[in-house]
Amino acid sequence: MGLRGWALFLAGLLLLAFIFSHPLALHLRSGMPYSFLPVPGLELLHQHPGDYLQLMYRFWLFEKALEGRTAFFSNAFEFSTPRTPPTFVTQGIPISFLFMLFMPLGNIAAYNALVVLSFLAAGAAMALREGLRVNAGHGLTYWNVRSALALPGLEELNIGHSIISRAVLVGLERAVREMKELIRLGPEEPFGSSQGRVKRI
Repeated sequence: MGLRGWALFLAGLLLLAFIFSHPLALHLRSGMPYSFLPVPGLELLHQHPGDYLQLMYRFWLFEKALEGRTAFFSNAFEFSTPRTPPTFVTQGIPISFLFMLFMPLGNIAAYNALVVLSFLAAGAAMALREGLRVNAGHGLTYWNVRSALALPGLEELNIGHSIISRAVLVGLERAVREMKELIRLGPEEPFGSSQGRVKRI
């Protein structure tokens, strides 16, 4: 998948992030998701208990460690007494580094940026793991197939209905030959410059 293909893929993941985390987009600077599936009518609660607050606390510890006000990988404030040493905590590392990049937006917005980025990271990781390919089909015809060829990273075309419909009029051999000729002509470019020819017909 080329650069443009990745850009479109990540844009789609960003859209999914906002759909599945709704109403997060309306509260990027004022609220944080506390549950994957909040109770209907209780989507917006003030400081509802949950792991998200614990994670924010870890980020806060990391920030204090960067400022030199506490030691790295320690928690001197929670469950500590003068007779017990500070407990070891990761302080959210390595995610804390990303959190610090978004800190100029504010703590809540930085946290929500990580929520949105998690969709992109998960989707990109799955695409890389599965070797995501770009194929086109369903609705391709003799009139639009050359436009589809301009899609970046296109590897395969799946055309059936249009060819069989044409074959009723001109025979299967001619219908297939005409489609292959259109594909060999290469792309028309309504989507921008072509990234190459389709690999499988």
